[in-house]
Amino acid sequence: MIDDPLLIPIKVMGHSETLKADMIEGLISKMLGPQAHHSHRYAVACKGQYVSHTFWVSLEDADQEKPLREAISKLPGYELQL
Repeated sequence: MIDDPLLIPIKVMGHSETLKADMIEGLISKMLGPQAHHSHRYAVACKGQYVSHTFWVSLEDADQEKPLREAISKLPGYELQL
């Protein structure tokens, strides 16, 4: 267990027509609960048919990251994440 929340970036890339920010944000909220103000540091970049979404998330426990990333990988339009 971590004493202070761990702040990490989640960068998700995929097809711009199907991989939407609200889908990723909804999944983050569902799995981790409401995020603090820093989660509003959202960035998006598009290149051709691809999009990159970056969210900053707080983890209460280091073990929360793997299940979140596994769930994100199942979203429609997903290609890869950093």
